[in-house]
Amino acid sequence: MRKASIIITLLLGALAPAYAQTAQPKTNQPAQHTARNASTRPVSAHQKYLTTPMDLGLMNLGPNFMGQDIKAVFDAIKNAPALKEKSEFETTADFEKRRAGFMEKPLYANLEPWSPMGFVVGEAILSDQKFEYDADSKTLTLTFTPSTDYLGSGLHQPPLHSIPVRTTRVGQRSYTGTNAFGAVVDVDSKSYVQYGILNHDTWLFSTGKYGNPERKYSVQMTPDEAKVLETAPKLLVICHLVSPWLREEAGWDDATLDVPIAVHTQYNYIQAIPEQLWIFNQKTGVVYAKLTASNIDNFDQGEPGTSPH
Repeated sequence: MRKASIIITLLLGALAPAYAQTAQPKTNQPAQHTARNASTRPVSAHQKYLTTPMDLGLMNLGPNFMGQDIKAVFDAIKNAPALKEKSEFETTADFEKRRAGFMEKPLYANLEPWSPMGFVVGEAILSDQKFEYDADSKTLTLTFTPSTDYLGSGLHQPPLHSIPVRTTRVGQRSYTGTNAFGAVVDVDSKSYVQYGILNHDTWLFSTGKYGNPERKYSVQMTPDEAKVLETAPKLLVICHLVSPWLREEAGWDDATLDVPIAVHTQYNYIQAIPEQLWIFNQKTGVVYAKLTASNIDNFDQGEPGTSPH
């Protein structure tokens, strides 16, 4: 997988690459020698996610709003009987009819495949976002930069833009490695699973001048509102699923003598069209702006928009 510009100016820090590249042989790359320890970090099962369609009319989401569980959505799509591969004992007509029936059954609980879904961008992914407030003009500016990548599409296919929603570390261990010249180094090996949203150009993902996807959106608000939002600013991407529904790919960065960290990432992405981008406060649940295809001109290029609340 090619290391393209990373989503929403996304830096996942030293712990994980936003997008890892396929391993290539390196002369100073240490080979695994002896494992010293291994550990995994359990995933919390106590988070409360939304299991009904998003209500697009809400102006207050309530405190600690989680949105839909992107892992649950991905798993439901992957395990849907309607989307299984064609059997040799199944006619083409029956196969196509079965796949068409995917949209007719709930993914899980009360969530239908055609339901509007809202995914909250996670803390690690949001950490490099730019929320800047100008007291003189009373505007909050969000700098939003989707990434151009080729996840599952190939270099000769149209690029895909993507937003990672959640990255979870699922394993970590250390080992002593050596390279072809006998140099020895202690290596930290880490494994991650990343879930996100993927699609071609849309009103939100469209590429700007010189191929730079960076977009700026400004929202009018009072200094008091900006102070409250600053405590827990969040982005909520609202979208709906489209065929081919999901994409999977694995990527890794190999350890070197200079950087003795090996990282493996499993990318689990749903293919969806973004309908809205909300800016909200996770502590209070107050929604400060809703960016859509119809009002994007009011918010784009740093021109002050009007807060809908």
